[in-house]
Amino acid sequence: MMAKWKFEGLDKYIEYLRKLDAESDEMIRHAVYNGAGVVADRVRHSINGIRVDDSHGKKMKSGPTTQQKNGLISGFGISRMQNEDGYVNVHLGFAGRNGRKSKKRAQAEANITVARNVESGTPWMAKQPFMRKAVNAAKKECEQVMADTLDEEIKKITP
Repeated sequence: MMAKWKFEGLDKYIEYLRKLDAESDEMIRHAVYNGAGVVADRVRHSINGIRVDDSHGKKMKSGPTTQQKNGLISGFGISRMQNEDGYVNVHLGFAGRNGRKSKKRAQAEANITVARNVESGTPWMAKQPFMRKAVNAAKKECEQVMADTLDEEIKKITP
């Protein structure tokens, strides 16, 4: 005796799967971007909490100058969406220069360099790991927002 299966509405289910397949790339992009927004907001908040030290002549500073911090705030952003071998992602980071020229260089410091110095510390500046803490703190919320976004997008095409 052979087992029998009877499906009703299989055509609707197949059509649903086709529609899901056709729209999945856009749904994933939307979820990734919403998740990145959550992390970016947390990082911006963390940047605002960086202690500044505008003193001159001290051997060890407690933080960046106000100008350097303002450069981090204005230079922070989210990159364009990228699809690398099927992995959709965005990058959060720092662009531009903050306008502060060092004694040894005529050019202003790159914001990414200032961010790295603040995050990891230097021999002349105490570390303030703002980026790492913000990303770790936002991880669960980011994952939840991405899952909720995907659920909403899937509900839009559910028959």
